[in-house]
Amino acid sequence: MKDYNDFYLYYGSGKPICNYIDSDGNKLTDGYLVRCLEKKFSGVQKLYKETSAYIHLSEQHLYAIAKVNKQDTKSRKVNISVGNYDIFTETQKRTFIQSMISVNHLVLKCLMSWCNEKEYLKTINHG
Repeated sequence: MKDYNDFYLYYGSGKPICNYIDSDGNKLTDGYLVRCLEKKFSGVQKLYKETSAYIHLSEQHLYAIAKVNKQDTKSRKVNISVGNYDIFTETQKRTFIQSMISVNHLVLKCLMSWCNEKEYLKTINHG
């Protein structure tokens, strides 16, 4: 992106990021951003795939409340529970937590990059 300030003004005005067009003529869709970030931060595509299922309506929402009896393939019964609990294993919970921590680290790196860009622009404009 050539003009970070233009992007942040666009985003700050409440317009959706996915409609912003970068300096190469690409819309900033989820897929495009993930591919770009993967070039700078290896593992972003895997992280996106793992975590986006919790954000976008997906099987993860069903898995949190439902238990499928895999031995009973003929009746295809599903047990659904409603309450203040879930059926994720401790390992699944830890994996999710680690993924969210990784997302936060990535966001912080991107914010620091923007802050550094702003500081650099200050030195150019005032020095």
